Amino acid sequence: MHLLILFATGVLIGSAYCDNECFSSVFIDCARSTLNLGNDEDKPTLCNHLKKQFDCLKGKAASCGMSFTKEAENVSEILKQMCTKGNAINTEFERQKKCFKAAMDEKKCNEPIDKIMETAETIDEIISSNKEACRQINTYSKCIVESVERRCGGPNQKFFSSLFDPMMKFGKAVCEQLVAPVDEKMDEYKNVGLLSPYAIIPSFFIYA
Repeated sequence: MHLLILFATGVLIGSAYCDNECFSSVFIDCARSTLNLGNDEDKPTLCNHLKKQFDCLKGKAASCGMSFTKEAENVSEILKQMCTKGNAINTEFERQKKCFKAAMDEKKCNEPIDKIMETAETIDEIISSNKEACRQINTYSKCIVESVERRCGGPNQKFFSSLFDPMMKFGKAVCEQLVAPVDEKMDEYKNVGLLSPYAIIPSFFIYA
């Protein structure tokens, strides 16, 4: 599951629950933000679809006055640097991205989250599972950083953490401010509880 699929899911259910709530339209607005990027056969990459969608999310957070706007802005700036060809961050990231991708795919880090999410089918079940997954975010983050250090080396782990740590701060803010407060029993506005850090953050490395 990656960012494009996340927003596509939101399009299907967002209008049913959240037409009158500002941020909930992020699913529709930010899915549309990449419709004109190439043809249907183009694979999503960090610097086309994913960066553009996250910039849309950041803008939506700002316009709606969301309390995690600063965290989103920090991630957006990092993505800009990662995608600006020739600068120091882009050059180092291009050198390391293959190793970072392998580290992000670490089975022991991802398997607990996959198990939490794998049986969720209904909207309520997905939101409930997303809450449980959010409670594992510190463990997940530590596991990924250890995976990078083991696979890529200590100095490269420090560079990775300079990118990854602000992303995880954004993820934690989403969990605390959007996912955790959602009441699965209430229809109104609950699709914001579908926004998953695990769908967004790994994509920045996997699709780089």
